[in-house]
Amino acid sequence: MTVRAVIVGIESYDEPNFDVQAPAANALAMARWGLDHGITAQDIFLFVASADPAVLAAIAAMGINNRGATLRDVENALRNELPNVASGSKLLFYWSGHGMTDAKGQRLFFCSDYTARLTDRVFNATLFLRELRTEDYSGFRSQLVLADVCGTNSERPVRPAEYIPGVAGQRNQLTYFATPEGGYALAGTGEGAFTHHALKILGTFPAFPDFNEFRDRLNRELQASNLPRYLLDGSAEDEQWETRVGRAATSEDQTANSLIELLVGLEVPHDTALRHFRSTVC
Repeated sequence: MTVRAVIVGIESYDEPNFDVQAPAANALAMARWGLDHGITAQDIFLFVASADPAVLAAIAAMGINNRGATLRDVENALRNELPNVASGSKLLFYWSGHGMTDAKGQRLFFCSDYTARLTDRVFNATLFLRELRTEDYSGFRSQLVLADVCGTNSERPVRPAEYIPGVAGQRNQLTYFATPEGGYALAGTGEGAFTHHALKILGTFPAFPDFNEFRDRLNRELQASNLPRYLLDGSAEDEQWETRVGRAATSEDQTANSLIELLVGLEVPHDTALRHFRSTVC
């Protein structure tokens, strides 16, 4: 049985004025957790794009190969190398950087070589998570997926890959997608708010976590969060859920603050609120 980790942290992009703070720190913290909990450096598939020399030095010190963070870098490793494991293996899949949900409801993650002209350089996470359930990845019976992305990119042009993933089988797949309100939600450590909480709970396990216990512990941790608010979508084999976590941003407009809290209390889905907002202002 093998435990592998796919860890992506992209904070530097080819697109001008598109860099974002925190993904590299997130990826390094997640990689350290992996090394400290029995995942070998060879089984950590690391994809980091950062202009900070200290980040690159830290990666080298850990003895992990940084594979780059272009779409080709990611796709080649995930399709040609990742599936080669024994049955019963486990997978941690983590992504931090820019992301969006397109008009079809697909979750897309921007790779480092994305530009306004190279609009196909986005990773179709929705299709890949379905692909993880196919025969090609049948060795990974347990799959923990964590995404901490800045999702304020819905107006950017994209041309994601479109393909049929194949026949999906039964997998123990637990997924969390965290999307901050506005910009990136940061913890005092410099990590993303969701990543900070997830790592804190992962650290309470001696190795790859039991999913039921992980969910229970993470839920209790998130309910007590006072970090900047973000939207959290989750799914397991038999259910899906959406919630807002943390402290809401406030303004001097008390009416606006009250309306935000009303929507939160009514548990209005984010997509529904956004659709009506756009209908109002357009």
